[in-house]
Amino acid sequence: MDIPLSRSHAPRGNAVCDAPRLEDYVTSLNSRSTAARKTSVTTRRVGQYLGAQASHLHADGTSALQAQAVLDAGRTLWQAYFAHTDVRTVRDELKLNRSDVGWYQIRNALKARNSSGDTAPVDFTPFEIAYKKLSDKLRPQVYELGFLR
Repeated sequence: MDIPLSRSHAPRGNAVCDAPRLEDYVTSLNSRSTAARKTSVTTRRVGQYLGAQASHLHADGTSALQAQAVLDAGRTLWQAYFAHTDVRTVRDELKLNRSDVGWYQIRNALKARNSSGDTAPVDFTPFEIAYKKLSDKLRPQVYELGFLR
């Protein structure tokens, strides 16, 4: 990180000095840490708000259990994806070497592995069943809760 330079402190005489001012540097660090603290507090408040909303919306507990089932089934697929490395053609075709790999690429990479027969087949059925149950539960609430009008 570069230390900010200031021309306000001149040495003796009329020459202008480009020496860094320690006070400006410390002030900039303090303002950054204040912004980081504000971001942390904001993130924490948003998380608390969403948690409160989720507990309010899922007072019966069934939606939360169904959502947990989707997460668990998805975690199993995620672990299966990272258990093996895909062949170069699949990696290049689906751009799996990028940092923004999403569900589309992971799903299609697992399907490509299933069709090649090189690894043990991955079963998508538990995920699809859990996802369908959660979707069926949430679909009527989209209008009821005001997400769409």
